[in-house]
Amino acid sequence: MPDLDLAEIEWSEKLLGPAPITITGKALGATGMWTDRQVARRWLRARGVLPIVADRAKDFQLAAAYNDFHQRRGRYLQKMLADDGTGRPSANRYQDFSATGAAIFGPDDIPADEPEPMPAQAVIDTLRSAATSGTSQLDAIIDKAADAVIAGRLGALKSDLQGHIRETVAKTKLELSPEAKQAIRDLAAEEARTTTAALLPPRRIEVQPAPDRPAIDLGLQHERFPLLLRALSARDHRGFRLNIWLTGPTGSGKTTAAENVAKALEPTFTQYAKVDGRWEIRDEHGALAALNGLSHDSPFGADSSLDADYKVVGFKDATGTFHWTTFLRIFAFGGIYVADEIDNWLPSALVALNAALANGWISTPIGIIRRHPDCAIIAAANTWGLGATSEYVGRSKLDAATINRFPTKIDWPVDEKLESAIARELGGEDWCQAVQTARARARAQGLHVIFSPRNTFDGIALLRQGFPWTDVVAMNLAAGLKPEQVEALRLDALRVQGPPSAQNVNAPIAEPITPIAEMAWKEFQAAADKNIRWQAAQRFQQYHNCNMNEADRFAERWIAGLLPPTRETFFTGKPIL
Repeated sequence: MPDLDLAEIEWSEKLLGPAPITITGKALGATGMWTDRQVARRWLRARGVLPIVADRAKDFQLAAAYNDFHQRRGRYLQKMLADDGTGRPSANRYQDFSATGAAIFGPDDIPADEPEPMPAQAVIDTLRSAATSGTSQLDAIIDKAADAVIAGRLGALKSDLQGHIRETVAKTKLELSPEAKQAIRDLAAEEARTTTAALLPPRRIEVQPAPDRPAIDLGLQHERFPLLLRALSARDHRGFRLNIWLTGPTGSGKTTAAENVAKALEPTFTQYAKVDGRWEIRDEHGALAALNGLSHDSPFGADSSLDADYKVVGFKDATGTFHWTTFLRIFAFGGIYVADEIDNWLPSALVALNAALANGWISTPIGIIRRHPDCAIIAAANTWGLGATSEYVGRSKLDAATINRFPTKIDWPVDEKLESAIARELGGEDWCQAVQTARARARAQGLHVIFSPRNTFDGIALLRQGFPWTDVVAMNLAAGLKPEQVEALRLDALRVQGPPSAQNVNAPIAEPITPIAEMAWKEFQAAADKNIRWQAAQRFQQYHNCNMNEADRFAERWIAGLLPPTRETFFTGKPIL
């Protein structure tokens, strides 16, 4: 009697539905994550059929086994259960297939029983070493990786084509068109490019403002910094720089990125000049603009959570002296202005901002001030302005007119590669790994808990000050959480020995050695070693409580050799979770 996976059987039969069925490769379920062919093969495996037999089964065989089991006595399934996976096609089947198979694969490359292995380790090693050493040969590396991806997929492709050719186009000579071949290479190159991007270090940005000016080294920057810089270099039909909305979690570096954009564009802000280490602003006639003592240290300015219109348009005091605002300075003379936490501004301030952005001028107590062509306005927020979320309950729903003033919107997530690089420079990579692990667990379990890069850098500062690791976990990660949340995130299991230092920055984070964790790891490892991807994915999904698509991607990359084959990789679930 074969071992049955009852949970898998119930899941697959719920998707396939009652017999009779036909297999066409269509997507099933609300998410469309699985095709009927994939689910039918999983049903066979769960019924005890060997994976090699289930994977090799043709569409009509999958349907026949399922329908016969539910409508008759299951004799077709019994035949598949008796197949040990070592039999080869009969002479007639081989002859039928040879005409079409040779046309696609070549006369000496008829599909075998076993699929070809995933990318060779040598190719993966080449990809890793080249990706981490720089991007000068990135196109060549992606090309090699694309070849590896095609080789890895070819076995499954041959197996599927074997069934389709016999069933639909037997004895008909087939040849892939140039467009089909290019489509295959494009898909492979895209997968290779995604893998390479995950291996590349964070980008170090250097800008050349003009041929006669020295280059400006901005250092390591967020992965989306080049996108923001290019967007702010564009101009609308009136010649103004674009208004841009940045949305991202707290601590993701939105304001810092805007400040670095201001540094990159400094030479274009012609009405600013640095004299004896201090910034001066001159009007269009060359006269020094005093701005009645408004202080500024660069062509950058920001306001957070404004609550009144006079903080935008300025005001006159009792003596009749006009007081400039940071917004007016940038609006009139150019620069980068950040409306920080704009989803927390009060309506009167937003109305004043809307009028200025819509009209290209603003009415102030000293008259109309027109917008400078080099004024760039960035709205930074934790939401898209549509109201409070479970994490950011204090955010307001903004008027549609306000949101429409920022038609260019950029999502700004936490860049964990940049976070790790900065932590490494501070000697705290181990603590950074702990924070990222906690973040991944919270996301996988649907807990509305925020672990931002601020947790990373503050924790490193405390460890460098000599605080014990357990105290930093308690103060930095566990504080304010419910006991059940601490237990679910396994925060008490985040351990290293000693504070950050050059000696232990690469120390792994120990996971709790519990019977459940140990069993999950061993079962996952055993399935992966046998190339039983669906089973490995299932064990990963059960342990991390993530969706099956993420688990399948993790198992696929693990079996392909694209992930470090360690316990820590399995327990943290990076980089999938």
